[in-house]
This record gives sequence, C-alpha cells and structure tokens, in this order.
Amino acid sequence: MASLYTSHPADSGLTLDLSLEINRKLQAVLEDTLLKNITLKESLQTLGAEIERLIKQQRDPADAVSRK
Repeated sequence: MASLYTSHPADSGLTLDLSLEINRKLQAVLEDTLLKNITLKESLQTLGAEIERLIKQQRDPADAVSRK
C-alpha cells in the first residue's frame, strides 16, 4: 500500500492492476460520499426553510390563516 504514495515500489505484491482496482474503489467511495453530502446539504436547507416558515407561522397565526 505504501507504494501508492511513492515513486518506487515499496510492496512487491502491489501490481499495477491492483493499484488501479484500489484507485477505482476509492474513487467510487469518494463519489458516493460527495453525492450523499450534496443530498444532505439540500435536505438541511429544506429543513431550515420549513423551520423558518413554522416559526413565522407560530409568531403570527392570523397571517397563516389568511394565506389559506
């Protein structure tokens, strides 16, 4: 594994194919994590907007009734 980070092979068992496979798997994990983080960010923004709406509604219930 150390040979992934150096220019000379530190592990004779690590072939180019194995390195590429590890790289592909790490990239897939990274992409999945990024997608989940984006989804979570959007969910947090939606939740924040809903909380803000509910707080405003609680402060002025007459305004919320007139909108309906």
